[in-house]
Order: sequence, then structure tokens, then C-alpha cells
Amino acid sequence: MKATRTVFVVLTLVASSSRVASAQQLEPRPVPTRPVESFTFQSPSMGVRYGVNVGLPSGYKPGGTTKYGALITTDGDAFFSDVHEGAVHLDGIIEPLFIVSIGVPRSDGEQEHTRRRVYEFSPPDWDMKDPFGQAVTGLCKELKFAEGKCTGGASRFLNAIVSELIPMIAAKYPIDRENLGLFGISAGGFFTTWAMFQPNVPFKKYLISSPAMAYGDGEAFRLEEKFAKEH
Repeated sequence: MKATRTVFVVLTLVASSSRVASAQQLEPRPVPTRPVESFTFQSPSMGVRYGVNVGLPSGYKPGGTTKYGALITTDGDAFFSDVHEGAVHLDGIIEPLFIVSIGVPRSDGEQEHTRRRVYEFSPPDWDMKDPFGQAVTGLCKELKFAEGKCTGGASRFLNAIVSELIPMIAAKYPIDRENLGLFGISAGGFFTTWAMFQPNVPFKKYLISSPAMAYGDGEAFRLEEKFAKEH
């Protein structure tokens, strides 16, 4: 009798579990994302090709008259998704804006990405005698950087953003050029910090994440000190 009761209880539990399992199902839900358009362009001033991603703002309609701000994001394909998804999740909290990334196309490979970002994000006139500068010099030799393309390209890269990328993007999309921001992380964070103190830059907002302040042997701090004295 006891064995019969045990079997009955087990069968009851199995039947109950089967009913729960059969009732479970995946239900569709809206995905918090927005359209992205991607391009490349050959920079005449830098002599290299850049990948560009454009995350469209909520409410954007092609041909519309509403203008939106834009956040220019360095490191291109490497960090675009994170920045774009962050803007999507903050929809309704921050104003709608274009997320525009520029950087080495992912298809060019990791080594090319490293070469380009070290050169493009580092300031001119860095004598490379400090410990970090010596480490970067070693990296340039290891990865066989082109002659004269180890460091010091920040001014040229900033010019490519301001004089080439922004005019092309503004010609294609309704961008408010009085409402531009610049974002960078790590070495890109140093570049964004450095760019903040350059003359005649069009950016009104700067987002800086974990900047690699060792670039330039204290250059960012010297620029900030000079700016503070003059303003």
C-alpha cells in the first residue's frame, strides 16, 4: 500500500510539472534599439580610410526639419555599440541625438586599430622620454609602425573630425552644429581631454571615460593649468 501511495505521488508531481512546462512560452517584447547607418570615407588629410556609424535619434524622419545634436564617438566600431545602446536606454531622459562614431574599420584588424589609435590619440611634441613614452616607443617598434606614425597625430585627427567628418555628416543629416559633443574612452579619453583645450573646436559637451592621462607626459594637466590662468 505504501509503495502504491509513493508511485501515485511521483506520478502526480510529474503530471503537474508537465502542465507547468507546457504553459511556459516565450512572449515577444519590443527591443530597445534604433536604426544605424554605416559608411566609410577616405580622409584626404590623413591618407587612410575611416569607418563611420550613425545611430539615428528617436523621432528622426528623413526629410524632416527638426535638427538634433550629435555626439562624435572615437574608436569607431570598437565602442560605437556601447555608446549607442546607452543613448537608446536613456531615451526620454536625455534629448534625442545622433551618435556618430569614427575610427578604424573592424575589418582592418586589431593591429591596425592599435597602430592608428596610438598615433591619432597622442599629442604632438611628446618627446617620449618618460617611462610611458618609452613603453609606447617599444610598442611602435614591435608592431612596425610606419616611419613618423608612432605618436603625435592628435592635431591631424582632430582636424579630420572637424573639417571632414562633421561637414559630411551635417550635409546628410539634420544636425545642429551648435550642439555637438565629443566622447572618448581610455586613449580616446585622453584625446577628448586634449581636444577640449584646443582653440576653435566646435564641441560644447565632452564625455570622458577612464582617460589614459599618461599620454603626453602630463600634457593634459599642463593644458588645463594654462586654460585656468587665461579664463
